[in-house]
Amino acid sequence: MNKKERETKKSKYDGKEDAKIKQVAHYNDLQQYVLLAILIILFGFTLFTSLVYVGKYYKQKNNELNSEEIIEIKHDNTKSVITNNGHIDKILTIEDDNNHEDVIVEKTNVIEITSEDEENLKKEYFNIRYEITENDFSKNIMATGDSDLLVRFSYSFDNEEWNYVTNAISYNDTNITPLVGSLYDISGLKGNIKVLTNFEMTSNPYEPVRVYWRCETIIKYKDENLGKKIQADFKISYDN
Repeated sequence: MNKKERETKKSKYDGKEDAKIKQVAHYNDLQQYVLLAILIILFGFTLFTSLVYVGKYYKQKNNELNSEEIIEIKHDNTKSVITNNGHIDKILTIEDDNNHEDVIVEKTNVIEITSEDEENLKKEYFNIRYEITENDFSKNIMATGDSDLLVRFSYSFDNEEWNYVTNAISYNDTNITPLVGSLYDISGLKGNIKVLTNFEMTSNPYEPVRVYWRCETIIKYKDENLGKKIQADFKISYDN
């Protein structure tokens, strides 16, 4: 083999090796680009999901703050403060599905009385109301514990131990009686429900007296209830 043939053979050999090296390098670069693209997509998805949940959280908090109502009543050395945060505006959606468990919308209002009078302790009277402005749930001929829409009322002096309302409550010209579990069937009802009238509280000298009032609006999760809405205001009023 002469010198020219050896150089030609060597040149061809080196070209094949270079091609293989370039092919491997290109493959490695492609893998890195694919991995980088996957990481960017995952990061973008995580960021988007986080922003959505943070947005929902702040929207909920903002709605709660906007719906809060504070009423002050002053008589001589006694002051009463009512804090209502009982606006209910709920549409049942597929996202509410929790193994088809009931959806519960809970709201709590507070009454507080303070007095600087050690001798003439004052009694105050308050009304507890649940006013329904929109109700898409069909009314039942007879009240039932399996109703698509139920409500339960309770009060507490420490926000821990709760006493449930178990008496008949007034709605229009009729009374609604409680079912098992202190539940009231409110499917299809609209208007003002008088939970309690003239709820009495007596002040203590220099020590706040506080009572919490809670309502639990209970929606049955069913496919036929998706898209249905309940809108109501649970509130404490002072009409003396």
